[in-house]
Amino acid sequence: MFAIHIKDITLRSGIVKVIDIIEKIKKQISNFHDSNLVSYTKVRIVSLIGIIGFPLYYIFWKYLFPQPYESEVLRFIGFTVCVVLFFHSWLRIIPSSYFSGFAFISYTYILPFFFTYMLIQNQGGMVWQLSMMASLLYLFIIMSIGNATLCFFLGFFSAAIASLLLQGYSQIHFLFDGETGVIYGFTFAGAILLSHGHNIIQRERLEAAKLVAGNLAHEIRTPLSGICLEVEQIKMACKGGDSVLLSDACKAIDNYTSHTYTLINNLLSEICMRTPQHQKKVILRVSDLIDSVLKNYPFQKEDKEKIDINIQHNFQIYADKQRIEHVVVNLIKNAIRAINEVSKGKIKIISRKEKGKNQLVVLDTAGTLRSDIMPFIFFPFFSQTKTTRGNGLGLSFCKKVIDDMRGRIFCKAIYKKRTEFIIEFKGGK
Repeated sequence: MFAIHIKDITLRSGIVKVIDIIEKIKKQISNFHDSNLVSYTKVRIVSLIGIIGFPLYYIFWKYLFPQPYESEVLRFIGFTVCVVLFFHSWLRIIPSSYFSGFAFISYTYILPFFFTYMLIQNQGGMVWQLSMMASLLYLFIIMSIGNATLCFFLGFFSAAIASLLLQGYSQIHFLFDGETGVIYGFTFAGAILLSHGHNIIQRERLEAAKLVAGNLAHEIRTPLSGICLEVEQIKMACKGGDSVLLSDACKAIDNYTSHTYTLINNLLSEICMRTPQHQKKVILRVSDLIDSVLKNYPFQKEDKEKIDINIQHNFQIYADKQRIEHVVVNLIKNAIRAINEVSKGKIKIISRKEKGKNQLVVLDTAGTLRSDIMPFIFFPFFSQTKTTRGNGLGLSFCKKVIDDMRGRIFCKAIYKKRTEFIIEFKGGK
């Protein structure tokens, strides 16, 4: 009965922690989603500019700096369209299934059509030449290259055709002059390059999000595998009535869920570039740290056999135990990955005092780290090869944790011979 009670309490605790983890992930995804509602944000910004700009510039060009032609009707239509766009997200004025089409037509009217028509009616005046260029840049900022190009040509030729039908070719001939074509061609090319650069940034952000998700899934898979193994142990213990085995398995599950919980917090902290506010800092010996890592983290048996431990100086560390364990785990995993990549090598974990500094060293003899990439290995999302399973977060996380401890982490490597990661701890005995 006592063993079953332990089992119930431990599993209940594990379930609560897993639920908490799921809620944290949901919250993070929700925050990421909310911060990237780019289209609706741009719609509101552009429409707000139109709501202010259409009446304001009417006053400028009609009274303060009079232009040959102005149109209250065209400006009123543009103003009305912008009002509908601005309040749509709250009032749902346009059915959702039609909103994209309405927004596209609205952009076509308030940017290329309106400014082209006003440029024609003012016979290519300097004010409207510059206004036309500005509208072109706006268009490529708020839309993709393909949509912006289509929108521009639809608006441009619609305005040209409308002017042609109303007033004849003499009114629009200057649009097809060589000088005008060169100016607008240059502006058009610049707008495309600007939009392309923005798209590259968006793609890079998406790739970064994919890397984070991949790293998260890979890291969680290992403790979950450990939990599955312990569940099998519980099943065997329940059949055989072995209370000791049952209790040990339940404790192991609790350790795995705690490890996963900490892992999620650490990764989310790294993504948000912040240090967790509540850390459980303790004093521990470096030998205890290494023992805890090898005992609690489910390395493969054949990988553990490649590790040699050399405690030359058993100094003390003051740190958050789970965060510093995760640093050591990352370094060991990198060493194992390097050895598996070249199918040879050993791992040495050394604690020593070097020039008065307490150092923990993780060394592998695979020697896969090249000297040309050494300056970049601690950068977020940097990975030596695209085929490597790592996603470039591990070493940047290690550096952040050690920096928070006011320590130092650095690397020494001789290609095809050895790679040595050295952590220097501040203070300690």
